[in-house]
Amino acid sequence: MSKLRGFGINIDINHFNDASFQKKVTALKQLKVQWVRIEIDHDKYASLQNRLRLQRFCALCFQNDIQVTGLLTQFIPLTFRNLFFSHDSFTPIIKQMDAYTIFVREIVMLLKEYIAFWELWNEQNSKRFWVDSPSPKEYVSFVTTISNIIYDVDPSAQLIFGGVFGNDVSPLYPFVPKKILIHQKYIQECITLGINKYIDLYAFHPYSRKCYFSLSTSAAIFTSIKKNIQETKNVYKDIPIIITEIGVSPVLNPRLGPYDIACIYKELIDYGEEIGIPVCLYILADQHSKHYSRFNPDRDFGFLDYQLNPKPLFYEFLKLL
Repeated sequence: MSKLRGFGINIDINHFNDASFQKKVTALKQLKVQWVRIEIDHDKYASLQNRLRLQRFCALCFQNDIQVTGLLTQFIPLTFRNLFFSHDSFTPIIKQMDAYTIFVREIVMLLKEYIAFWELWNEQNSKRFWVDSPSPKEYVSFVTTISNIIYDVDPSAQLIFGGVFGNDVSPLYPFVPKKILIHQKYIQECITLGINKYIDLYAFHPYSRKCYFSLSTSAAIFTSIKKNIQETKNVYKDIPIIITEIGVSPVLNPRLGPYDIACIYKELIDYGEEIGIPVCLYILADQHSKHYSRFNPDRDFGFLDYQLNPKPLFYEFLKLL
């Protein structure tokens, strides 16, 4: 059975050419990244051309001893509208299962040589990504169907419970009912419904509100993330857990510079190694700014800019390695 080594970083392929692929892999090697979590959106990879490009990138990672985790999900940018009303623009995946099962079978067939780990959706405990109100029952049904397809194509595949937003213990938005915006205790409800028979690792994203907006110091932000990790580890001590996404946005954190964020990331990686929880940072390269307003806190996380040029964060992080 494969095991994820070291720390990882999230990747979304926005440039479909071999030169950009090499740039990304070179940056990954410089950062000493040992595994990547690649977003595989069924709309983006509807065409065979894009799927073959994705295959080339995965092969390049494989050749450079970088493990690949495939994230089966849907890209839904963080906007106020999508946070509360994503159903106005997106269709819930649970209502697209006939077409989606075909997509999953084809994509796993194409990539099974390079991908040993498949993460089944992203932040499905949020209305933003589940589109309808988050439902553990629906998610277990989704996983049951998708896992059977993956195992049919690749019996050795390892499946990751889609990373929940937050630590699934303490609410990020304490004044919002727990089952509307972010469904709390989501992992436990899914385990009660029998999801454990399909899952090898359970993922969470231990963001605190300070990761997006605060006047806090880097030490205070690291402490808030560490607290979230400790709470999840204590509550879910009997299951294997993994952090498949964590980052700090500079947009509305005026006291943080690139060095401060680099220090937070290095401390998180070291802490994860200390307690045996793999950590995957968000994100290698910035998303296109067309998705976000200037003051949207979900932008500018990247070590590289959208054109794949290293940002100050990249160089500050290198100094800490």
